[in-house]
Amino acid sequence: MTRENATGPLANPYREIQQTLSPQDVAERSIAERVLRDTDNLLLRATDVLLATTSSPTLEELIAEGEQFDWVFIEEAARANGAELIGALLLGNRRVMIGDHRQLSPFEADERQKYYDPVRADDMLRDGMQRLEAIPDLPAEVGLALERLKHDRPFLLDVLAAAARLEEPFRSIVEREQQREASTGRPSSVAQTLLEQSRMHPTICRVVSNTFYGGKLVPSDRVKERAPTVGVERGFPGTPIVVLDFPPLSMSKTRAFEERAKKALSNPIEAQALVHALDQISPLMGEDADPPSLVLLAPYSGQVERVERLVRPMVDGEGRLRGFVSPRGDGRFVYTSDSFQGGQADVVLASLVRNNVDFGGRALGFLKNPQRLNVLLSRAKQKLILATSLQFFFDAVEGANGDAASLDLSFVQNLVRELRSPVGPEDDGIAGSITIVPLSERGTRIP
Repeated sequence: MTRENATGPLANPYREIQQTLSPQDVAERSIAERVLRDTDNLLLRATDVLLATTSSPTLEELIAEGEQFDWVFIEEAARANGAELIGALLLGNRRVMIGDHRQLSPFEADERQKYYDPVRADDMLRDGMQRLEAIPDLPAEVGLALERLKHDRPFLLDVLAAAARLEEPFRSIVEREQQREASTGRPSSVAQTLLEQSRMHPTICRVVSNTFYGGKLVPSDRVKERAPTVGVERGFPGTPIVVLDFPPLSMSKTRAFEERAKKALSNPIEAQALVHALDQISPLMGEDADPPSLVLLAPYSGQVERVERLVRPMVDGEGRLRGFVSPRGDGRFVYTSDSFQGGQADVVLASLVRNNVDFGGRALGFLKNPQRLNVLLSRAKQKLILATSLQFFFDAVEGANGDAASLDLSFVQNLVRELRSPVGPEDDGIAGSITIVPLSERGTRIP
């Protein structure tokens, strides 16, 4: 939490006080710091609204002092684990958590879930006390709890299940309420699902909705009535979705599409295809209209670095890329899809990178996670340009027999089917709402 984020009548005076209490003399600085800290605490209690991250140390101070707020709002709640949420939730009795559990989970949630496997837990409990002996002043209750976990199997399983739920508490709450709704037939008073979105063009919304939301997500009237601000040149498709479709590696003469430098993965031909596509789109600027925004995304940092090198010379002195502005207003146009959750742009050019001869999760890498792919596809407002190999993704899942028990990859084939379907009911009968541009292994267009 920062006091600069405080809002209300005392926000500007606080900055004036802070500037006043910043002496250059070293001897006076410690006194000024104490005065500023006391002033800080007074302003904290006088402010109407406080903005904070869930990891802010100030939350701990407020809890210790018994502070309570009328309402606590937690945005992007699906990305926080239980330990991150608990502090904020303790600061008020009326709480609103806002999030989407079908997008990114808390950091390393998948890896952390492995610790709640009963077999692994047995291994850890076997010498648990010996591992903890290095911690000074360990309460005796810890040893008693470990002994019970070792000898009471039902209790251990209950604890592991509760801990696993706390890794993704928002998701656990939503799924529990959905199950309750299905069994009772009564709407939940705890979890409300918002099914109307005001970002994506109806065609983009249709693909995302049918792939990740069971077809329930719909575009608002505002999206349907939005005037386009993105144009095309030299015969580039004007449809809301354009797929630059490469052949799968298994049907190609090239040795590899993917390149790996240490741990950095990239796909040079997809990067070149995105830059070539970028050169064929332009803003449609009306009088007094703000220029549209544009972003290039990839799931791998290696591809982000490659694309960034290619487009950096194209950014002009005003920080614009072919007339488009950066989505965050800082002159930056290329991001990993994970880092861009919560962001949006009028045009999104995305590379999926993967194209190999493996199967299942090994072939897909990061994209075996539907939440990550959902984020990447749902950032575009008006136009989505996707560089990938549809046949590779379809075949990789078709042959994923070894992953059947642990991974549900059906969403990948559902996505491919959606992208190959040129029109849906949400497109109001407009033929060709999705254009697939077949490309050779060298990136040239196939007639």
